[in-house]
Amino acid sequence: MSNTPFQQLKARFQSLGKDFSQEGLETAKSALQSWLEQHSEVLSKRKAATESNGTMMQAFHWYIPADGSHWKTIEESAQELAKAGFTALWLPPAYKGIGGGYDVGYGAYDLFDLGEFDQKGTVRTKYGTRQDYVDAVTACRKHGLQVYADVVFNHKMAADFEEESTGSKLMTTMMKKTTKRSLTLFLTIPITAIRPSETAAKSNPGPALILPVGGTSTLP
Repeated sequence: MSNTPFQQLKARFQSLGKDFSQEGLETAKSALQSWLEQHSEVLSKRKAATESNGTMMQAFHWYIPADGSHWKTIEESAQELAKAGFTALWLPPAYKGIGGGYDVGYGAYDLFDLGEFDQKGTVRTKYGTRQDYVDAVTACRKHGLQVYADVVFNHKMAADFEEESTGSKLMTTMMKKTTKRSLTLFLTIPITAIRPSETAAKSNPGPALILPVGGTSTLP
């Protein structure tokens, strides 16, 4: 006979085997609920009242249907998930990917398009529209669920054209530091290039913004 409540739970689940049928899952759910009720007093004493030991669910997978309904599903399931004991949800990338309405979100195309602009053959993303996303997050917060947004910053995919900056092409300039014989790479872009509206950027190009995009490297 196992000694601790946790060893007992482990033994119980091992005895259930790997039955992933609906009946098997219901049996496992019932076993867990029974265990929680039986050992609630022991569990409450294992941590202080102010201590948080949350449980986060990865609320997506690679093969979610590309029908734009996922944010709606999250919104409708928020209360049930919170009641089941989850304290946080890890949501997939919400912005437009290279694959348009079929992209999981890791082929980052436009970080500012959350399902609002007609790009890559679609307005919505694989998961829904911007408003669907806002509604899903609002529902999660309403029911006490933290939301973790997955965002890819370190690469972009398939730019459509070369951006122009104040009448000249996008360019890189290198500034040579004579004291340390090193160089720093700078990227010159218009401030409006980072706006989500392509029309606004073209009608009002605005001043240039210079960003350092590289460190220093020794020159020969």
